[in-house]
Amino acid sequence: DELMSNGDNFALNNISEECKTLLKLQRHDFLNHLQVIQGFLQLGKTDRALRYMEDIIEDVRDIEKLLAKAKDL
Repeated sequence: DELMSNGDNFALNNISEECKTLLKLQRHDFLNHLQVIQGFLQLGKTDRALRYMEDIIEDVRDIEKLLAKAKDL
């Protein structure tokens, strides 16, 4: 990929397989969320798209709280 520097390639090559799997899952979920939002917007369901986004934001904040607690352990 021309957009990636040698440093980026080095970093990616050193990521553990577990991290790679987690990143793939996160990317899949992210794209799924975008497609759901896109669908709501295409159907003119702006309010539903906004609620869906608010739910995602709340979920991310909950995960951030859990990670912060885990960091303190």
